[in-house]
Amino acid sequence: MHNIQDEEGLVAPEPEPRQETILSKGKGEVDHNDQKLVSKEYKPHVPYPNEIRKDRTEEQFGKFLKLLKKLHINLPVIEALSQMPNAVKFLKEILTNKQKLDEVSHVELNAVYLAIL
Repeated sequence: MHNIQDEEGLVAPEPEPRQETILSKGKGEVDHNDQKLVSKEYKPHVPYPNEIRKDRTEEQFGKFLKLLKKLHINLPVIEALSQMPNAVKFLKEILTNKQKLDEVSHVELNAVYLAIL
């Protein structure tokens, strides 16, 4: 390591690049002449991560609507929702008109069910 000294006399070590030695297959010895530098590959960041999350949420909402249309069970709604905790969020958005349905339909709920949601 090389030490660097600044104006105030502080010494900061300068890191050296990591080197990896290559073993020759037949000999089992380390050949010190064949060395390569190891560097990490650069991965650029996504410029708009919220857009990707929004697309994924809309996809999940679409899957939820398909599931809700196919739902024919003889359980109370609250018991069914307690078994699907992720669906509660989407159902609440539908009931509070944050998410719009493609089809217009009316759903009537008791005050008991609305209080639980």
